[in-house]
Amino acid sequence: MIYPDTINTILDSRKRQGALPTASAQGADANLDCGCFVRIHLALDEGRITESTYESNGCGYMLAAAEVISDSVAGTRLVDLHGLSDSSLEQVVEQRLGLLSADRRACAEACAGALRSAFAGLRAKRINEFEGETALVCTCFGVTDSTIEDLIQGGMALSVDEISARTHAGSGCGSCRLVIQDILDAQSGREAML
Repeated sequence: MIYPDTINTILDSRKRQGALPTASAQGADANLDCGCFVRIHLALDEGRITESTYESNGCGYMLAAAEVISDSVAGTRLVDLHGLSDSSLEQVVEQRLGLLSADRRACAEACAGALRSAFAGLRAKRINEFEGETALVCTCFGVTDSTIEDLIQGGMALSVDEISARTHAGSGCGSCRLVIQDILDAQSGREAML
């Protein structure tokens, strides 16, 4: 298959392809239209992604997207990922590869899905390892519901962003932001009843 120059440039300089024996987390996804898969491996240390690699049997578009996504998160602090929104991942891929045609967009979407799957696996692992007394709200940073409630009751945090600024909760993968908002709503509901 003949690929555009932007794809060939990435394919010719791949450095992130391969397994990662020191991975803290890994996740996979597939493009069901063509049957190709992608697996992303992440090594983390003290809230930073120290390494990111991928494996795939996909086409050049999938390999290039996996390379770009893996490269974009390597060396990044979890707090700097800001929830890994679909639009931010699409923007990273488009900046390096250009706008992908509709039939090739699924290749990049599978890579983004594999990254999100890796973080979901990491959260599940941390939940299983957690031995605290109260519920764990933010698995990225180990923040419990009692910590969040204490900040709210002490008047030190009145929004999700303020809680994130004080604890980092909600600033990693972003999956707990709705739970934090629920805690805020419940606390303000209790205060209104008093």
